[in-house]
Amino acid sequence: MRLAKSVKLATNTRSAVRMKVDADDGTTGVFLPKPTTNRHWLIALTVDTVKDEMVGVVVLSMEGRREKLPAREALDMCIPTDDDMLILPLNRELERNRVVKWVAALKKEYARPLLDEDQLGIGDMEVTDMDLGIALLRQYAGIVERKPGCPPLAKVNVEHHINTGKHCAEHAAQTQTRREDLLINKDVGEMLSNQAIEPEEDAWGFPVVVVRKKNGSVRFCIDYRSLNAVTVKMSILCREWMILW
Repeated sequence: MRLAKSVKLATNTRSAVRMKVDADDGTTGVFLPKPTTNRHWLIALTVDTVKDEMVGVVVLSMEGRREKLPAREALDMCIPTDDDMLILPLNRELERNRVVKWVAALKKEYARPLLDEDQLGIGDMEVTDMDLGIALLRQYAGIVERKPGCPPLAKVNVEHHINTGKHCAEHAAQTQTRREDLLINKDVGEMLSNQAIEPEEDAWGFPVVVVRKKNGSVRFCIDYRSLNAVTVKMSILCREWMILW
């Protein structure tokens, strides 16, 4: 992806620059900026459709200087989107007044405050925007709240396929001290009651190290080194993964 023609960027401006790409007209793609050492201007990540072998890319000029973009140097790379990828257009649906109406429509009944509402870290926001975000989170308290002994529901039910061939990481049962047994039984009981984990009876098993936290609670650290030893490694480069994605 190269600059179609030389363009002068003024101080502290946002400019739309035409870039020439090696893609057919009508191709929709994601255009990733090339890493650069220039800190005073930034080429934004862009999703656009090729027209006349060119796309429009936003360039930001950060400091009080002028910069001439090189016309023949590769500035970006293009990753064509697949037919099954959903591209969300900017259609003003997320304007604040529309979001307020949408959140108000979710309120079927009074939503109680979250258990850790005073400790929420949702970024630096205006008071009105933060109130709107908290009102939305209250509607899904069962998903975002942390239960004793397990993470929020939004962080569970994720499955990953790990190819280990015909190997199986089987371990004999390990013994702990009586004090560790009491801690393990207590925490495992809480996680089972909250459905964060479920009993397993197959041959897979991994050692668990009990780590004490500053507040007196414990954390389970699972040793997956035996699993890593039998896992079939993939040799696809990160850039190829991005193209496949």
